[in-house]
Amino acid sequence: LEPLSKESKKAIEEAYEAIQKLTVEELQEESKQYAEIPVTELMQDEDYINIPGTPLAKIAKLADKTQGVTLVKGRYEGQKEEGIYEYGDTVDYTITLTNAGTADLYNLLVDDTLDKKLLSILKSDSITITTGQVTTKMGDTIQVRTAEKDEDIGKDSESITKQLESRSVVLDHLKSGDSVAIHLKGIIQSGANRDTGLNNMVHLVAQYKTVNENGENEENYVEDTPEMTDNDTVGIGTPDILAAKKADKTKNVILENGRYTGKKKYGTYKAGEEVQFILTVTNVGNGTANHVKVTEEPSTELKKYVQMKGFANKAGDVIRTKKGKELHIETSKKRELCLEKIEAEDAVELIYIGKVKKDIPSIKFLKNEVVITGQNKDGSKIPTTSKMSDYDKINLKEKEIKNQNPKKNRETGTKGNGAKTGDNTPVFMYSFLSIAAILALSDLISYKNKKRKN
Repeated sequence: LEPLSKESKKAIEEAYEAIQKLTVEELQEESKQYAEIPVTELMQDEDYINIPGTPLAKIAKLADKTQGVTLVKGRYEGQKEEGIYEYGDTVDYTITLTNAGTADLYNLLVDDTLDKKLLSILKSDSITITTGQVTTKMGDTIQVRTAEKDEDIGKDSESITKQLESRSVVLDHLKSGDSVAIHLKGIIQSGANRDTGLNNMVHLVAQYKTVNENGENEENYVEDTPEMTDNDTVGIGTPDILAAKKADKTKNVILENGRYTGKKKYGTYKAGEEVQFILTVTNVGNGTANHVKVTEEPSTELKKYVQMKGFANKAGDVIRTKKGKELHIETSKKRELCLEKIEAEDAVELIYIGKVKKDIPSIKFLKNEVVITGQNKDGSKIPTTSKMSDYDKINLKEKEIKNQNPKKNRETGTKGNGAKTGDNTPVFMYSFLSIAAILALSDLISYKNKKRKN
């Protein structure tokens, strides 16, 4: 209420003193001298006074893949768990503005700032922020427009405008107790490096109205508080696929983090025996590998002695990953198989089958290689690394022929355990023994001739 003037105060005091001097009876007798005037419409009037409310503004920001928090009274409570985005994904930030005070707010400036790293991995032409008419939680319609920095951004936010890149909009008003959400979006572009902690900050500047001593409306800035700034971070995920290969008889190795460790001790297979090559494809990255192609590349010599029958799984089969998730086989040919996808930190095991042919020599170190390729979520190729291929080797042993007629062998001069192609007995040993026998025979003949002469 406006303070009373000196004259009003004096008149009230004098009237109060005069009333105190009168007794109740005197007042009643005095009142009889006056007739009540009928009340008319002209005897009534009204006016309004302005009592400024308490302004209190809040802002909250959250990316659509962030977990672990709940919006409570205009702010997020809990611990934000960063979401991971892949090439082609749209990052959708929800920016919630809340008027938690008792005064209506006007000209709410929302200044959204992207840090350098985040800006570099977003497609520049894909970044948008809400403009136009927006409906609030209480059903009010407000207007959102792109901010004109010269006229909309006041002195209190000059430091914010100096940052590298920002998207600023202005909301014309927000009533007391109401809230509204707007969105900032951007698409992750191909080729971005795997990263985390990419920050996006938002700041709010708002005004409220008061009436000055002259009865004129006046606009004031809401005092800046920590609740008028918020941020959220996102991570960029990329797949990292590894190949590991081992024949079923190979020993002395352990599968660790998608690769075999240790020195392989190759197994030996006989004629007609089946060879199973175990292929493990592991995604150690934080993004999904799509359309993973597994290609078998047996050596020419291996194909000569081993019939490569193909993969155990066929197109359309559903297999389980190491984490127990279902995985579809898209295509399966004799030497090529394509997996639908392998999610981050998961792996799958495949079997490639071969059968040793009948007529084989004893031979060692026949090589069979595997190569894998894949795609990112947006269809671009996953960069090739040395760990996306692996190989194993096998040994073959000639089928042993039992000696049915040893006498015949003696007559023909061939023994069942004689040297042959692929025998493990070194050739120089046979040569040495042959030379020694010849020298011994020569000495014997020389000795007999000498004895005969004597």
